[in-house]
Formats: sequence, structure tokens, C-alpha cells
Amino acid sequence: MTAQSQIPSRVRFVMRAAWVFRHWLLIWLTMFTIFNLLPYLAPVLMWAGLDPLAEAIYSLYGLIGHQMAHRSYFFFGDSVVYSLDELPVRLAGDFILDSTVLRNFIGDEQFGWKVAWSDRLVALFGSALITSFVYAFLRQRDNFSPMKIGWMLISCAPLVIDGTTHYISDFEGVTGGFRWDNAWLASLTANAFPESFYVGADWGSFNSIARLVTGILFGIGLWSWGLGRADTYFDRNATLLEARIDGWRERQHLAGSDK
Repeated sequence: MTAQSQIPSRVRFVMRAAWVFRHWLLIWLTMFTIFNLLPYLAPVLMWAGLDPLAEAIYSLYGLIGHQMAHRSYFFFGDSVVYSLDELPVRLAGDFILDSTVLRNFIGDEQFGWKVAWSDRLVALFGSALITSFVYAFLRQRDNFSPMKIGWMLISCAPLVIDGTTHYISDFEGVTGGFRWDNAWLASLTANAFPESFYVGADWGSFNSIARLVTGILFGIGLWSWGLGRADTYFDRNATLLEARIDGWRERQHLAGSDK
């Protein structure tokens, strides 16, 4: 019998758990990287003619975000982003119907195919992935300290505000509501910017910039704080499990010495 086969199954389970807890960040980076790459793989698969695989990704990531075409990035088409006027869709003036139409338009050979999540989620999860790798590097420093909860709340608040006001505004339709024309912002800034900055969701508008900035802040803030909390949890439990394993080995050694 090998030494491994002599280890009880419950002890092997503890050993595996201790390894996972000790290497949790490597596991997280691997899984989270794959999670981030799949939405970009969807348009590549569509372009390659592998529609069923691409549609499976669109369906899966559709559970996370709205995927509306005028708030998404496109690959292999005439442009990376499109306005509502440029998209081959007909809107009815009802938010549920219009959002469904915009969500269902994946793309075609002329327009290209959209990434499987919206521009806000590209910013959010992209910044979260970069933050995860930066954290993996910085955590090795002796004086490193994770983000405090206060700063995390401050960095997450803009997205909560932006998302909530968009949600309320959308009750009046995709092209209606106070977040579509942003008349309140035009008044605050004395119309200092062109109308295209205030109205709509086109690239370069206030709404597009707000989605990008709030997504980045949210991804950096929540992950900088959350990874620190996770690190503390896994390190503590890995240490506890390793102590149990060391105790078992010590008992095995003493038992062998008595024979």
C-alpha cells in the first residue's frame, strides 16, 4: 500500500480543502478571467459561423445584464457602437417591448455582432478583473492594506445612483424619461455642452460616460474591498485546516514510534 492510500478519506478531504483555501486567489483569477473572456468570444463565434455556441453565451450572460444593442460594443461591423437611429430596429415607445427588441438584436454581417454584455458591465467586470490581478501583486507587500469599507461604499455609490435613476426613468420608455434628455443636467451646466452630450445614450454622451465611469469605480471599489475580506477568510481557514493536518501527522508519527 502507498502512503497516500493509507491516509483516511476524511483527512484527504481536509488536505484538499486546505489547498483550495491556500490557493483561492489563483483559482479565482483563473475562473474570473474565463468569465470575463466569454462575452467577447460570443461575437467571434458568430463571425466564425458557430451560432449555437455563441447563442448559448448570449443566453447565459443575458441573465446578468440587459444586452441592449445601443448600449453595447460590436465586433466585425461598420462601427464599434451604434445609436438607436443607426440600428435596424423599430421601437414601439414601450420600454418592455423596446428593450426586448434591442436585447434580441445580436447583430449581422453588416453591423457585426455585439459583446454579450453591456458597455457598463464591460467597464465594471473589466476593472474588477484588472483589480484582481493588481491585488494579487500588491498583497505580497508587507505594508499592503485592502480598501476600507468606507471608500468601497463611496466608489460604489455613483453606480447605484446612476442605475437607480436610469431604472426609474426607463418607465417612460427607452427614449423617454429624465435620464434620456437630461434636461436637469443642461440646466445645472447652463447648456455649456452640445445637445448631443445631454440627450440619448450615444458614445460620448453624458449617459455613456456615466455608465463607463460608474462601472469602473464600482469594479475597483467592490473588488478591492471584497478580495481583502476573502483573503482574510481563506487564510484563517487554511491555517486552521493545516494545523489539523499537522496534528494528525504528529499523532501518526507518535503511533508509529510506539510500535
